[in-house]
Amino acid sequence: MIIDANTIFGFWPRRNVDISIERLDEIITGFGVSRALTSSARGILYDYVGGNRETIEMAARYSWGIPVATVDPREYLGNLDEIERVRDQGVQFIRLFPEHQKWPADYLPFHRIMEKLGEYPEIVVMLPAVHGFANLVDLCKRYDNRFIVTGVMFSFLGECLEAFRFCPNFNITIELLNSVDAYETCAALGYLDRLHFGSNAPFSYFSSAYEMVTKSRLSADDKAAVLSGNMERLVR
Repeated sequence: MIIDANTIFGFWPRRNVDISIERLDEIITGFGVSRALTSSARGILYDYVGGNRETIEMAARYSWGIPVATVDPREYLGNLDEIERVRDQGVQFIRLFPEHQKWPADYLPFHRIMEKLGEYPEIVVMLPAVHGFANLVDLCKRYDNRFIVTGVMFSFLGECLEAFRFCPNFNITIELLNSVDAYETCAALGYLDRLHFGSNAPFSYFSSAYEMVTKSRLSADDKAAVLSGNMERLVR
């Protein structure tokens, strides 16, 4: 069983790549993925309300779909209402995209959003590693939400292990954790349950992330935990 914690669908004007829902569905079904967390590119780039509607409609149409909503702190008015709206519709994951929207970690409207999300600890918050590990640890300590950090490269492994040590609610996706011993190190230190398979499809090759797990020296049970078991425990 595979649960992919990092996918996007829609249209991406900044890069010549097919990330249509049809292409994503082809990847998901082709690799036998059972469930996938996904967000609309529209919500990331210019219209988070419309993008969230697309995402929720997609999840109703595709049996594998788990909707991941978003808000944009640059558009100050409406963010908090949108969080309430998507929560009322059963959305469990909210992802923010400072790497594409170019706002800093100390951006005050973002912290207003975090205060709202902190009222609902059942909501899982997704942020990129480029937000900065010290900032991410501070958020994890301040709020009871579970956090999933995307885009963690091997060069961040030391900081990542320290974040695991400080914060039991700190988790990562593994799409860039391309080291021969990163998974084994996490397992040896007792942090394997914080790792979640993510491919970044259709932007990235699904098989690249998948084979990093399957060709690791983890036990079969540990590989299954990373590929699906850890996320299965989070999804309602």
